[in-house]
Amino acid sequence: MKKPFIILTIISTLTWIGIIIYKQSLPYHDVGKVYVKNLSKTYFEIRQENEFDSSTALDYKVMSNGKEIQDWKFLMGTHDYLDNPEVFNANSIDSVLYLTWGDTISVCAIYDLKTKNKYPNWDYSNNNKIKKSQDLFKTLKNKKPYLKKAF
Repeated sequence: MKKPFIILTIISTLTWIGIIIYKQSLPYHDVGKVYVKNLSKTYFEIRQENEFDSSTALDYKVMSNGKEIQDWKFLMGTHDYLDNPEVFNANSIDSVLYLTWGDTISVCAIYDLKTKNKYPNWDYSNNNKIKKSQDLFKTLKNKKPYLKKAF
């Protein structure tokens, strides 16, 4: 009776080790979906790189009605391993969607459904895009003055 138990324990342990190694070999893991309040079919999808580093990248894309509105963009780096999107909240004002991190006032991403402008814009080679990105945050801040930049 003891021998089958030992064999099952070894097989189970090796299976779990295999699953862990496989998951770590993938370039990303899904953190999850953060639905925009009052827009039931619109959400930010978040993923994180699977690399052993002091800071790993978080990326996001915007989805609405099952369609990709914006493809994957860099959001930020973090020291934490995230597997649950509950540290994020999403809301909207008119056509402007915004994502907050940690609390509900630290904005880490903004996307305007009408103009397709986004914040942050990490393309420092295009001054026009950077200005539009900054203007987008200012517009949001004018309507909700308590909001602040997460980074």
